[in-house]
Amino acid sequence: MKRILISMLVIGASATTAFADDLFAPHGVLYGETVAPYSTYFDSSVAPRKSGEATCKNYFLLVAKGNCSIQDAMRDGDITKIQSIDRKNKNILFYQKSTIVVHGE
Repeated sequence: MKRILISMLVIGASATTAFADDLFAPHGVLYGETVAPYSTYFDSSVAPRKSGEATCKNYFLLVAKGNCSIQDAMRDGDITKIQSIDRKNKNILFYQKSTIVVHGE
């Protein structure tokens, strides 16, 4: 039992440091799925008629791939004016998927 508790603490500590760049969304050690604002800037003059996504993936905290830039998400949704930006996170043990979602016109 003590060994399991220590293992969970080590995994939790490594997961916390690996995902430290995301200040808004919590991450579970075994599983997590969250949506949080990526930016606190909201332009109320722009209607959120379209949305575009850009995704990055991380495997075993060792290999990361993808293009999760705001420009790529704008291109995906054919957006020229940004209303707001969100970030979706999903993690299962040592797999993480981060998606930037841009809303606008």
